[in-house]
Amino acid sequence: MKHKEGFFMSVHIKFGNYSKLSSDTLTQRVQFTLSPVNELFQSLHVLLNPKHHGQNLNWVLQIKNKISDEMYVDLQYFKILYELGTPSFLIPNLQSFSTDLDSEFNQLLVNLKHLDLEWVIQQVEQLSHERQNDFIPTLAKGIEWADFKPTPATNLIQDLKTNPQKVFDRFKCFLINYRQNIFDEFFYQNKIVSKLTAEIERETQLLQTGFQTLINDLQNDRIFWNNDEITITKPFDQTFNLENTGAILLLPSTFTWPHLFVSPYKNNVVINYGFESQHYASFKFDTLQKVFSALSDPIRLKILIQLFNQHQTTQTLTSIMNIGMSTVSRHLQILKEAGLIKSHRQGKFVLYEPTNLITNLIPNFFDYLL
Repeated sequence: MKHKEGFFMSVHIKFGNYSKLSSDTLTQRVQFTLSPVNELFQSLHVLLNPKHHGQNLNWVLQIKNKISDEMYVDLQYFKILYELGTPSFLIPNLQSFSTDLDSEFNQLLVNLKHLDLEWVIQQVEQLSHERQNDFIPTLAKGIEWADFKPTPATNLIQDLKTNPQKVFDRFKCFLINYRQNIFDEFFYQNKIVSKLTAEIERETQLLQTGFQTLINDLQNDRIFWNNDEITITKPFDQTFNLENTGAILLLPSTFTWPHLFVSPYKNNVVINYGFESQHYASFKFDTLQKVFSALSDPIRLKILIQLFNQHQTTQTLTSIMNIGMSTVSRHLQILKEAGLIKSHRQGKFVLYEPTNLITNLIPNFFDYLL
């Protein structure tokens, strides 16, 4: 979208001088966050506007009859909290770490008890203001279930001011009910944590090739590296100044695509982005391709056998294999890039050892070779 003057409107994330010293210092500013609770809230966002999320439309149609009228009312009542992205205070894993839904969800319920009420009201008021902006289409401001006629919703902000405990209790009951009756089945059957993990691993590999490559890959038609800053195409202007102590917190989601949400969190910036399912499949295919390519060479198979018997240095392998050190180093690098071996330092020496990837991929692999 453009201003009347013709200039593109964007969110700009600017970095401190130290961060811009090199690609390495920029890379240090990136952290990945895996959050099952974020997936829960993003799924609520999808339910509000299913027409915008075709990749999840089958799921919406499947669970439509499972949603009670009471849940519909609550879905609309609390929609400010997930319609334009999930507020950072609702994502426990931004400050802690848990890969399972139960742990993070329970932490969310604990956090809700200790939130500063005035601060929460300010956050909700800000979200409400953003929702009223002209750039949000009228059709995007309501539930798209044609056969559902909700009762007039009570004002969430006013209720927070007059009876906050009642609002928090209602919110917790809504989330628990939604988890038990709707979300959990989809979450576990579709192995959402595995998909999120694969996406983070994929992006981590891209980050090793350069900070700019990573940023341009997230959603290359909307986010890009531009003159020492991250620029995100949005229907409004906003600037975040990321100091040298701050970080870019990348929060992938299987529900968010095609949206991309940006929000502050303490002195950091959260980028909540969606990825398409083929990214997950292509990551698995690329990984398998590298593995089998690495295993296709007899020298590398012999190196794996040696490392399985005992962790070795490059120099030791050179002596055992009776080949040049540069050749051994090249084969070790290929095995390492395929995820089949890893290295660790022991005093002055670097030792190589096999990872569990190959034994998980091919049971009794080494027994077969030996």
